[in-house]
Amino acid sequence: MAGICDWVIGLQGPALEAAVGFVLSFLAEKIPGWKDLTPAIKRLAFLGICLVVPLAAAGIGVASCGQPATFETFWNAFLAGVAAFGGGTLAHTRKL
Repeated sequence: MAGICDWVIGLQGPALEAAVGFVLSFLAEKIPGWKDLTPAIKRLAFLGICLVVPLAAAGIGVASCGQPATFETFWNAFLAGVAAFGGGTLAHTRKL
């Protein structure tokens, strides 16, 4: 169980989450029908994915891995999701 817990806790880290966000931004364009969505809907979907993954990992960490159920645990997971969203969004910005 320790290996799984290390992986779950790692999903909450900003560096890993930013890398995952960068990769997901490219994979999202391969999903059928993705190109037909408006840019606003795409950004909202991507934001949702980027926030759900680390927050779910924090919840699993608290429930199964003995992480403390504190504000800081979930705040750090939230910030990791924001970092992933920012990294993925910057990767796809055609013009600044």
